[in-house]
Amino acid sequence: LGTGSSSTDNSLIYSDPQVLSEDGTTCEINLKLSAEPESNVILYLTLTDFSEVNVNRVQIEFTPLNWDTEQQIILTGVDDLLFDGPISSQLLINVDPGTLDPNFKFFETVRIDLVTLDNDVDNDDDNVHVSLDNCPTIPNPDQLDFDHDSIGDVCDDDIDGDGVLNTKEAQDGTNPK
Repeated sequence: LGTGSSSTDNSLIYSDPQVLSEDGTTCEINLKLSAEPESNVILYLTLTDFSEVNVNRVQIEFTPLNWDTEQQIILTGVDDLLFDGPISSQLLINVDPGTLDPNFKFFETVRIDLVTLDNDVDNDDDNVHVSLDNCPTIPNPDQLDFDHDSIGDVCDDDIDGDGVLNTKEAQDGTNPK
């Protein structure tokens, strides 16, 4: 369990997050206050990188009746098409500036560290994502496609799309393009 404290020694108690992945894995973080507030305490949740993580709630409210009951937030890894490796980000938790409770009014921002693992695939190491690669088994970083048939030239048996195979055109002494 982690703890984020305020200058008055009242704090937020939270469970540590698990590592996320761009394949949409989720993790739960449970939050509760360490002391009973005198009035309602609203906390705002913000992420430092929305391109890697989503959160299911943007605010949580604790009252004098539920301050010690864990409230759950769910974080979800977000997919992208970038070969960006593991990405670090943070979940920031701030108290509503309009909070009247003197013990939580000056609550310092809690920063929970997050990691989202990359799930992107490049089968042929040409730096083109497999879903965008017009020849995913042979490196072709330039993605050339002479006849615009969505088959990269390095994989295309008929580069010019005329119905005559490249090998036949080479045997006949004609240009495959």
